[in-house]
Amino acid sequence: MFKPKKNKGRKTFANDVKDVKDERRSEVNSELVSMFLTLQEKLNSPVFNGGFDRLLGKVENIEANLKVASAAVETLNRLIYEPDEGLFSRIKKVEADRVIELQKISSAQEKFKEDIGEIKVSIAENSTTTKDVQELKTKVDALTLWRAELARKLWIMIPVVIALLGKIGWDIIVAHVTVK
Repeated sequence: MFKPKKNKGRKTFANDVKDVKDERRSEVNSELVSMFLTLQEKLNSPVFNGGFDRLLGKVENIEANLKVASAAVETLNRLIYEPDEGLFSRIKKVEADRVIELQKISSAQEKFKEDIGEIKVSIAENSTTTKDVQELKTKVDALTLWRAELARKLWIMIPVVIALLGKIGWDIIVAHVTVK
């Protein structure tokens, strides 16, 4: 086999290439060593020493809380939007009831206005009736006073009439009855 001659002390192209290769190998080796050291530091970091387990536990906890929150949101959604007993349906029912009540109040107000109009007309008609009632009351008061005076006069006249009738009766008895 052919063996190249070694040139001691002389620089040749082959030696130069070999030196460059050696330098590159040492650079690559140092890069590999630094990369391995970095990798070792990362592997010794808290992420790899139980960090992923804690992270996984936290994610599972978040997932469970998310399911609970989702169920709560679903319940709220049902309570708000349910067609029969939901909040919106109850609000619409109350609004419809309010409209009906307002219509009833409005019709009652109209009826009340009509009644007040009738009362005003009645009062206007009764104002003449009131004058008539006052006249009748005056006449009734006069009749009551006349009756009271008549009763007093009768109490005076009745005993007088009875006494006169008694005297006439006594005179007839004395004149027609003889004592034997």
